[in-house]
Amino acid sequence: MATPKRHGIYLVGSEKGGVGKTSLSFNLAVLRVRAGKPVILVDADPQGSSAMWAALRSEGNYLPPLICVQKTGKIGNDLLQLSQNYELIVDAGGTDARELRQAIAVADKWILPVRPGQLDIFAMSKMHKLRKEVEEIAGRAPQATIVLNAVHPSTNEGEDARQLLSDFPEMPVAKCQLVDRVAMRRAVMAGCGLIELTGVNKTEALAEMLALYEEVFGEAFHDTQA
Repeated sequence: MATPKRHGIYLVGSEKGGVGKTSLSFNLAVLRVRAGKPVILVDADPQGSSAMWAALRSEGNYLPPLICVQKTGKIGNDLLQLSQNYELIVDAGGTDARELRQAIAVADKWILPVRPGQLDIFAMSKMHKLRKEVEEIAGRAPQATIVLNAVHPSTNEGEDARQLLSDFPEMPVAKCQLVDRVAMRRAVMAGCGLIELTGVNKTEALAEMLALYEEVFGEAFHDTQA
């Protein structure tokens, strides 16, 4: 019997906290729903930051609506079932938790945000080991891509980080990188995606997010709300 066709599962996760996984998850989900895709944002982090951000966006009456669900524990089967009808953006991690391992086991793509500081980069060796452990158990592993996030714009730390991260060829670094910008923090405060933010210069921040979107999904962004 043929395996039922399903939508993609895109995991944004890392054991390291504070690397920006929620901001990337939420913004990618907003872009996908605005592109007309049947998407669900899955908050699998016990802190619930994605769910809180999604609730703020709902209160702001931004359109189209973004579905967000919270999942904890053994989430693998739940993700596979949801993916029969929806594309999933999964926010997981902050620790080496069951949710992160379960999501890795079923994800099609794994986006690993990392800040270019030394400690954040060293955490990638743990993520590389975790990917191998999950692959040994599940018999598969997702396509993994490291994304440099919150890069300081006036230094060479982005390029330095790329050199250090070249030690993990199975987890290549994305061509795009996201700079530490005020617009992202303002979007969090406003409870909306970057693309929906008004009153702030967001041109460069949004261009970086759209470049990430294109690398993750393999297609240019087309806004159905424009």
